[in-house]
Amino acid sequence: QTITLNDAAVGGANGTSSAIQVTAAAPSSIAVSAGTPQSAYLSAPFATPLTVLVTDSYGNIVANADVTFTAPASGASATLSAPQCFTGSNGICQVTATANATVGSYTVTATINGTSDTVSFSLTNNPPPNLVVTTSADDAGTAANCTVQASTTTGTDRNCSLRDALLKSAALGQANIYFGSSEFGPGSGIAVSSPLSIPSGTAIVGPTTGSGPTLTSLVTVTVNGSGFADVTVNSGVTGASISNMTITQGSNSGPGGCLVNAGGLTLTNVALPNCFGNANGAVIENTGSLTLANSNISSYTYSQGNGGCIDNSGTLQVFNTTIANCSANGNGGAINNSNFAILENSSLYGNGGQSGGGIENSGTLVLVNTTLYENSAGSGGGVDNTGTFAAANVTFSGNWAASGGAGISNSGGLQVQNTILAGDQGPECLATAGSCPTNGAGGNVIGVSNPGLLPLANYGGNQLTLMPLPGSAAICAGSSALVPIGVTADERGLPLNASCVDAGAVQTNYVQVNTLADTQNSDTSSCTDGGTCSLRDAVLQSAANPDIGFAPALFRSGSPAVPTPATLTLSSPLNLTQTTMNLAGPGAN
Repeated sequence: QTITLNDAAVGGANGTSSAIQVTAAAPSSIAVSAGTPQSAYLSAPFATPLTVLVTDSYGNIVANADVTFTAPASGASATLSAPQCFTGSNGICQVTATANATVGSYTVTATINGTSDTVSFSLTNNPPPNLVVTTSADDAGTAANCTVQASTTTGTDRNCSLRDALLKSAALGQANIYFGSSEFGPGSGIAVSSPLSIPSGTAIVGPTTGSGPTLTSLVTVTVNGSGFADVTVNSGVTGASISNMTITQGSNSGPGGCLVNAGGLTLTNVALPNCFGNANGAVIENTGSLTLANSNISSYTYSQGNGGCIDNSGTLQVFNTTIANCSANGNGGAINNSNFAILENSSLYGNGGQSGGGIENSGTLVLVNTTLYENSAGSGGGVDNTGTFAAANVTFSGNWAASGGAGISNSGGLQVQNTILAGDQGPECLATAGSCPTNGAGGNVIGVSNPGLLPLANYGGNQLTLMPLPGSAAICAGSSALVPIGVTADERGLPLNASCVDAGAVQTNYVQVNTLADTQNSDTSSCTDGGTCSLRDAVLQSAANPDIGFAPALFRSGSPAVPTPATLTLSSPLNLTQTTMNLAGPGAN
């Protein structure tokens, strides 16, 4: 006997007396099963998957329903494991979520495709937790000594060492590590008995005093013993950073005297003096990805191998940094680069090696707005290049090489633009293969007998530079078309003049004093609009134009005109209030 069942309301019931099957109607309702509300630290996964339950209009579970999840396209948001999922036989589907790098609260929605029914998940991306170091002692390391703190300057943990805090950060997955203000002041030091290992997502932020040019780091990490580096970053580590600290006295028996990096690390406002490497990289051995910003490596570091300061076989980015007085028994007085390195707005001086007094390059090297001065080597006093080397708005001067190429020794690929290669102690460029740049081509000033540069000094910005004098061959010798894309300022951070680009790392914007009278013009732009410009006017207007020179006619008289001393008498003191102002006189006869 056959039993036929027809249910017009449901429309999905069918079968016989031996088997009756009832299927659910189309999906019509979606509900949150789990995953809201919840929070996670930046770039960390949320603990609970975003889970929904789909039913039909009668409350029956619906399998194979198509559900789309949508997170915000910008701002605080999450990365989802998939944009959609299909429900199983239990009517459930879920995706996992990972917080992005932006702090804030937001909503992720889930919608049944083909319907308007939507549910929401409330998620929050929290900033990394704070840990506060409260002791300068170094110990074996116990994560439990440190707990998450509300403050960044005062810690409630009595014995949270820097090593303890690093272990706690590893346990948490990320953390910002600060230092207690009552425990750490001027001259504070931490002497480590073994290398400090920095885990992923960890930012060590040292305390400072002062601001701008007087900004001073208060905490120094040094070693208690010998044969090891102060700091290591292992392969696979990402998002690690150190700022506002001094790291010194490392003497690794292998490469990297003070720092060995195989992961991803950023150093900001970090000083690394007096390091010793028994192999390559007296200061830093980098096989990972390393960024140096606003930092200083100097004070006579020495490497037994290559790279007096840095040995790089990874990715190296250097910005607004000084590398000075480093020495290598091998190649690359300051840097030995065998992979990729870019230096921008930085200065290298007083370094020495067998070849490449400043830099030995067998990989890819890019220099922008960089000064190389008084570096020395057997060949390539400034740079010895056997790889690929591009220089734009760079100043080479005062460098020395025993066998040629006082500025550059080249046997690889070389591109030089808007660059000064002059005033070195010997032939400027030696090409054993490839070529050398020529004077006047590509915006370059090459081999002129007197490039007209002021001595190495601070003419603004973070580094010591070589600033062209009024009348220097470098002024307006460059080409705006050859300035690298995105570069709008010189090494000092002062704006480029598109109508008069100087060759070299420093863009001068001289205003000329054109009267010896001590007057003050009512026109506050008289020094740049063709009006009368007294020394007092130039000083008052120096915020916009910090480089001040003198019109040559003020110091010439007679017929024919000959150089003549002149006197400018002030009626009252000049008020020198600008942080940066450079006053360049006409010099001796």
